[in-house]
Amino acid sequence: MPAAPAVDLRQFLRRINGLSMVRSGVGDPGVREEPRTPGELLEADPVAVGSAAPERALFCDGVEAALTLTFLEHRPVTLNYVAAGAVDRGCRPVREVDRLVVACARRDEAWLESLDCPLEVCYLDADDPVAAESCAAALPHRMREELERHLVETLLREEDGLIVVDGSLIGHPRDARLAGVAKTVRRRYLGDESVLFRLPVGWRSPRFRIPAGTAGPAPDRYSCYVRLAGGPASPWHHGLVRLEAFEPQALEEAAALALAERQHAATLDPRGDRHLRPIAHVERLLRSRRPAIF
Repeated sequence: MPAAPAVDLRQFLRRINGLSMVRSGVGDPGVREEPRTPGELLEADPVAVGSAAPERALFCDGVEAALTLTFLEHRPVTLNYVAAGAVDRGCRPVREVDRLVVACARRDEAWLESLDCPLEVCYLDADDPVAAESCAAALPHRMREELERHLVETLLREEDGLIVVDGSLIGHPRDARLAGVAKTVRRRYLGDESVLFRLPVGWRSPRFRIPAGTAGPAPDRYSCYVRLAGGPASPWHHGLVRLEAFEPQALEEAAALALAERQHAATLDPRGDRHLRPIAHVERLLRSRRPAIF
C-alpha cells in the first residue's frame, strides 16, 4: 500500500474554533451501565448553584496497593497496604488510618508462621490456585472500603460539619451530614440525560431520588449532577460530578462546596476537571506515606 501523501494540517487546525486535542476514546464514559430503575425526579429544571459553601467540612478518601511476594504451589502470598484519611477545607490533615497486611491461603498458615511474620496476617479461605488468586485480588479493595467506612463512622461521632466522601454513599451510615462525590458517569441514573448536555458551569441538574436497592442496599439516596468545568467544545461529561446525600436539601450545600473546592483549570491532575482539591490532596498525602516497597 502506498504511503499517504504528506499534508500540512496547520492551516486547517487554525480554522477550528476551540481546538481541544483531547484523545478520542480516553477516559469516561466508555461502556455505560443502564439503570434498572431510573431516578425519580424531584423537580423539572436545572438550577444555578447559589448557596454559600459551608465553612466547616471534611473530605475523606483512601488508597490501596498490593504486590505478590511469592507463590506456594501457584497460590499467591501478597503484601497489601490500605489507608484512609481526612483533611479540612485548608487541606490540613485531620485523621489517618492504615493497615499493612500479608495474605495467603489458609493451608499455607504453617509456612507463614515459620517465618515469624511481624505483620498483620489475613488467611484466605481458598485452597486451589485459581480461587486463591481471585481472593487475593479482591482483598485490597475490600480492606480499603472497610477502613474508609470506619474512618467516616469515627468522624461522624467526633467531628462537626459536612463530611464529603469520594464516591457513592453505598455502605455508609445514613446521616444527614454525609455527602458523596462521584467522578464517573459509567452508570446511568436518569432516563433522559439531555439536561446534562445543556448544563452550564456552576449549575446543578434537577435533584432525583435513587430508590433503595438500586446499585446498592437501602436506604434511598438523593442525587444531582453539578458542572464544575467545561463547555460545548468539550466532552459532555467533562467537569461533571454527581453528588449523593441521604436528604435532598443537603445537596444544595454539597453543590456549593464542590464548586468552591474545584481545582484550577491549569492543574496537572488528569482528573482535575472532576477531582475536588481536598480529595486529591488526601490521595497524594496517603500515597506519600505508604511503605517504599510499593
